[in-house]
Amino acid sequence: MIHKSRPLPQTACPDEGRDAPLLGFLPNPLSLGATTLRLLNFSDFSPEFMFDLIAYYWISARGYRLQPWNSPYLQWRFETYLGNEARPLTAKKFFHLTWKYRTELRNFATWAATRRRIQNQHHS
Repeated sequence: MIHKSRPLPQTACPDEGRDAPLLGFLPNPLSLGATTLRLLNFSDFSPEFMFDLIAYYWISARGYRLQPWNSPYLQWRFETYLGNEARPLTAKKFFHLTWKYRTELRNFATWAATRRRIQNQHHS
């Protein structure tokens, strides 16, 4: 007996108007054009940047590391930056907004790491 693979369930992607499998907030990579794929240049994520991002996450999500959307501090950060768009902050909305504003998040994480380094130099 030959089993045919069934297609993944599809839901509409709110920002792109495209279909996304299972998680309705991430675009389906198969439906992205070459221009969009060039914009998702993963070489921008250097090891130093990834360390900075993980360090910021580790500090800011303390006590809520497995459920960062429940962190009062991260909720405050999202609501301060995005206003009503971040209310209420659920897991789905957290990942959607993190992906949607990934460039701003990258810039903020880099800025926070720079500030932390300067602060540590002054206290040494």
